[in-house]
Amino acid sequence: MRRLVPFLLASLALVLAPVASETAPPPGPQQGRLALYLLPFSQDAQRLEFRVEELSAEGEDGTLEPLEILFRDLRGDELTRERRLAVGSLPPGRYKGLTVRVSAPTLQREDGAADLLPEPEPIAIDVPFRIEKRQGIVLSLRFDYRASVAADFAFTPTFVARIASRPPVGALGLVSSPGDDVITLFDKSSGSVAGIVPTGTSPQGMALDTTRRLAYAALADEDTIISLGLLEPRVLTDLRLRGGDRPTTLALTPDGSTLLAANSGTRTISVIDALSMVEIDRLTVGDRPSSIVIDSTGSRAYVFNTASSSVTVLDIGSRTVLTTITTDAEPFWGQFDRTGDALFVIHRFSPFLTRIDTSTLGVTRRVFVGSRVTAIVVDPRTDLIYLGIEDGDAIEVYDPLSLLPVDSISTESEVSFLTIDGEENNLHLLLPELRQVHVVRLVGKRVVARVDLGESPFWVSLFGER
Repeated sequence: MRRLVPFLLASLALVLAPVASETAPPPGPQQGRLALYLLPFSQDAQRLEFRVEELSAEGEDGTLEPLEILFRDLRGDELTRERRLAVGSLPPGRYKGLTVRVSAPTLQREDGAADLLPEPEPIAIDVPFRIEKRQGIVLSLRFDYRASVAADFAFTPTFVARIASRPPVGALGLVSSPGDDVITLFDKSSGSVAGIVPTGTSPQGMALDTTRRLAYAALADEDTIISLGLLEPRVLTDLRLRGGDRPTTLALTPDGSTLLAANSGTRTISVIDALSMVEIDRLTVGDRPSSIVIDSTGSRAYVFNTASSSVTVLDIGSRTVLTTITTDAEPFWGQFDRTGDALFVIHRFSPFLTRIDTSTLGVTRRVFVGSRVTAIVVDPRTDLIYLGIEDGDAIEVYDPLSLLPVDSISTESEVSFLTIDGEENNLHLLLPELRQVHVVRLVGKRVVARVDLGESPFWVSLFGER
């Protein structure tokens, strides 16, 4: 796990601007969720553009459930990757497919743009699926250009849909989106979205148990911790904490036995038996604990107390507080070097990177990095330190010995979260303004995948993370 800025950023206008549907039903606690992802257009469709006016799920009885259309104007030359087209909360039951109605189809020709004649009635898309209560499903939608455009300029949009394929669990990445109350599952190599899990209100920090194929998520607004099965993605159990706890982030010991929750509302850390999902103890720390990291031995945890500008060190075995270390203003995340001898801390209101010696439990160095840091990850293979910079369009890379910048990686927006996939040697960047995860090759620094997400994405966890 790697840490992101805890505040949420406003949406940025994209090339394909999201447009909210006025007819989409509000989510309900007994409903299921559907997300529709549009696959890249073929090369022969690059000269085509049209507008999606209506998109609905059709029940077996013919009832239409309108979906929220996230962007309406489809341009073939811009649809070069998978895009999140529509979402909806649907009543449980069986559905025979989708219906779509389009307008304003235009085809660019050598002699200029030609208006096509659209089919005036909604077109059926055959894709049987079932919606379960409080579960989610992702459909992949492929546009068939050759079947859609006739020689006489008639345009009958033809789509082929299927339930999204799911890679092996070990190839998954997960992103929490508090604005949509879902966790999105994606193939960490290709970036293809494989599933969604409705979680309850405002899922934030997560932790993965890679051995048991489980994920844990903190629901701050419900004072609840949930566990999710990932073989068949769904919520398995939930643990209700005390009212006002507001758990925001989690940390799991390497053996998967103990889960720690940072309760930002009550200055406490919940110690949870991860196997039984029972709170066995709680410890008092500083004001507004925002996140936790656990060392590689599983013996100590470091709690970042944002409001009291300190780091509390816990002994996990004895469930006691060892000490509290004073830091710069509002520490909110940290990362160990590969030996575990140093913990690098970033602060919300300080342009300094702080180094804590984990043997002496004291601050040994403060490094000016020029601007406030929004995210950090340390590569355990090289000890290189990757820093997201506030209002920046690049990640700065620092040498671990000199603590001087040695490289940078361009980004398309401010980065709020960083993590490294050790199996693919890729850097995953969370860009909340764009509502995307970008996957960047560490060798060559090239973006190899972009993943569209829900509202206000907060946290990224990967299998194979290092």
